Amino acid sequence: MIDVETTPDGAAVVSVSETLDYHLVADLAEVLVSESVRESNHIVIELAEPGSMDESAVGVLVRAARDTRQRGGKLTLCGADAQVRDALERIGVARLVHFADDATSALAAGRAA
Repeated sequence: MIDVETTPDGAAVVSVSETLDYHLVADLAEVLVSESVRESNHIVIELAEPGSMDESAVGVLVRAARDTRQRGGKLTLCGADAQVRDALERIGVARLVHFADDATSALAAGRAA
């Protein structure tokens, strides 16, 4: 399940409550291109279950991060375990995606930037 909340300062928090695998990736892609999320200056994706991601999930993150960056915003991934972070860093995705432990710290960092 995926929930979206827009904060008063214009950020979108996308909460993924299940493992981000190929069953859920299409739903995430749809949410990330929705008007309410695309209008946000900061997209925070919070993973409830930090397990592995498949290639399609990584592709969705890269597309969303590039699109957000082109609009002058940023995308932050929260709740990714060390293995997922390391994998994203090795393939170069970390240049596009910011990391935070949770949505609260991601939003605070976004406001401070």
